[in-house]
Amino acid sequence: MLLNNKKMIIDAAYGSITNRYADDKVILVGRFPDEKSNYTNSLQLVINRENDLPLTIDVPYSGYNMQIFVGDFTGDRVDNIMIRGEYKDFDNNSINKNKDIKMKSDNNLIGYEIGVIYKYENENLIEIFNVNKYKSNNLCTAKFKSNYRTSVTCNKKKYLIDLSTRSNKYLSKIYDENKKVKTNLSPRLDNPCGIYPIKQIFSDKYELLIYQRIVGIDKKDIIGTIESLIDLKNNELNIIYEGLLSYPYEELDKIRNKMENEPKERKKIIEGSKFIKTNSSKNKNNNAIKNDDLNLIIKSMEEEENRLYVDAYLLNLKSYDLKSISNLKVILRDNEDRIVGNKIFNKIDVGEGLKSKEKMRILLSFFSNEYDIFDNLDINDLTCEINYDARG
Repeated sequence: MLLNNKKMIIDAAYGSITNRYADDKVILVGRFPDEKSNYTNSLQLVINRENDLPLTIDVPYSGYNMQIFVGDFTGDRVDNIMIRGEYKDFDNNSINKNKDIKMKSDNNLIGYEIGVIYKYENENLIEIFNVNKYKSNNLCTAKFKSNYRTSVTCNKKKYLIDLSTRSNKYLSKIYDENKKVKTNLSPRLDNPCGIYPIKQIFSDKYELLIYQRIVGIDKKDIIGTIESLIDLKNNELNIIYEGLLSYPYEELDKIRNKMENEPKERKKIIEGSKFIKTNSSKNKNNNAIKNDDLNLIIKSMEEEENRLYVDAYLLNLKSYDLKSISNLKVILRDNEDRIVGNKIFNKIDVGEGLKSKEKMRILLSFFSNEYDIFDNLDINDLTCEINYDARG
């Protein structure tokens, strides 16, 4: 459907935007300069207010795969409007705001996430979150250190990444024969490559899960990733959790080669990230545990050779550490209540324990008789029931 000035409806959603009892409709419109691309510019938000005239607001962003999400991020029971999308650039030092970039080829470009949240107030939309606000509240720096290490500092947290497993050719670009840094180059943190709205089952408001790549000697040299969980309660940006994701270089190299060499149409990969609903569980003493004690975050799902691999995290939101987790029963359902996966995992290796407010990465494997992949399955529509035994 075309609007005035040849603008097209890109996405639409309903929510209580103007007040907690309203039933408003939000429409995202824009232009497609190239009919062969999903790149969109000249964006506008049109709010069809339930009891008032429509309101149209210009949006100073442009990008690919633009969409809107409606939900309460501030905790006041009034929905906010999130605009999501992607921009691609050689130089990621600036956010794609007020820029009209028409790319001829995206093959050698790096993708970054657009994530902007608006709050309706006094006949206007107030921008309460964008990437620049996030970066100014979460100042991160990185530096090559002697002995094949990289240090990363985010506010008061510090991390060390071991580069010693990298090839000699790679290390020689940074270090001399005494393992001392010889280059003037410094690693840096990219703009976010992922910004996901998520909601915990016990919460009335949405939070944001954000991923930032740590880039080394060039834009394709990914040293690690900073993962942050934030909320916007009372219109303020609060960091709930932050951690470093770092993998052995050989593992990343194998994954990268596999992704590049395997035909895309043969792969069944579902990507996303959200907090999954959790049913009540019992510990070994049969005492009831609150629903908010353990949450499952699904990062991606991949089907290969009649087996489903679920790359996920367990986040311990209890007030104490968990020393062991066993008999973890996971039931995944889609939005039509069809069972996508159903399995009991007898023992989860938590090493020395899963500390309070921290998370660990797990890989769940389902055999062919334990899962079903339905057409048009969307990871963001999945819900999950988990039960388990835990010892604190």
